[in-house]
Amino acid sequence: MSLWETVVAGGVSMVFLGVLSVAALALIVKYFIVLSAESNSISVISDEVLALATDGKYEEAVGLCSNNSYYITRILKAGLKSDGKPYIIIRESVEGFAARETILMRRDTVYLNAIAVLSPMLGLLGTVLGMMQAFNVIALQEGLGKPEMLAEGIAKALVTTAAGLIIAIPAMGFCFYFRAKIQQIAIQAQEKSAELIAIMVGRS
Repeated sequence: MSLWETVVAGGVSMVFLGVLSVAALALIVKYFIVLSAESNSISVISDEVLALATDGKYEEAVGLCSNNSYYITRILKAGLKSDGKPYIIIRESVEGFAARETILMRRDTVYLNAIAVLSPMLGLLGTVLGMMQAFNVIALQEGLGKPEMLAEGIAKALVTTAAGLIIAIPAMGFCFYFRAKIQQIAIQAQEKSAELIAIMVGRS
């Protein structure tokens, strides 16, 4: 049995599993691109912003953040806009904005996690339906039937379970990886934010 014949043998469930596989792949590619850009922005653009803040060029620093919309620059921009306010106000502004930005960045991992949960369930459903169909064929057409016919029907039904697991395992693995990466970026952003606050308070 060829790969295409194996996929077709899975029935309607394979259509839904195919959609989930495409969605999972799209989310994984998107997150690799987004998180790579966010990581680079922390190591490059944030240092430029801090250098401008050190020289007292807050307006230029805000402009740089506005022209480069990343996780870290949006957080630093919130702090820069609090220039002249007490330390506690600046810190709360930065921390509150950082918390919201982190939630937004983690949002799509929920969809990847949902795909990891739904895929094996859809696969199992396809298997159950396939086995029911296989037993019905044996019962209605062949009486007790031939063992090889039953085995073939069950093998076809198990295709959906295998497909569901093939989708779910990488999706779950990448979901954990991306969440860990986001946490790492959030920690680095917190360190940069603390540097900015120290600069602003030191100059006030």
